[in-house]
Amino acid sequence: MLARTRTSQPTTSSGATIRHAKSSDYGRVIGRINVWWGGREMAPVLPRLFFLHFEGTSFVAEDDAGDLVGFLCGFLSQTDPTEPYIHFVCVSPDHRGEGFGRTLYERFFDEVRGGGRSVVR
Repeated sequence: MLARTRTSQPTTSSGATIRHAKSSDYGRVIGRINVWWGGREMAPVLPRLFFLHFEGTSFVAEDDAGDLVGFLCGFLSQTDPTEPYIHFVCVSPDHRGEGFGRTLYERFFDEVRGGGRSVVR
């Protein structure tokens, strides 16, 4: 499944732009995460460090108006550099079933492909 080429350019899918996360995205994400997870207290499991130290393997999806519709936070394992890891992925309940989750996963796969990486945890 990891046969695509790597791209650092924003990709567009289902009316959204997928781009690398930035530190300034953290507030937007953390302000929605509990609501998007049905009221569960999920904010503590997504520290700001994902938006500071893993920008290259974390992504946000925005609609044409620039509103956040989803995000994915992942990283390359320090223990086993051949196995990237997805820590958290979420799509707005208003946009589920529109392909944003799949597109976020595919963008992560594209980014981490190479270097002997063929498995994502």
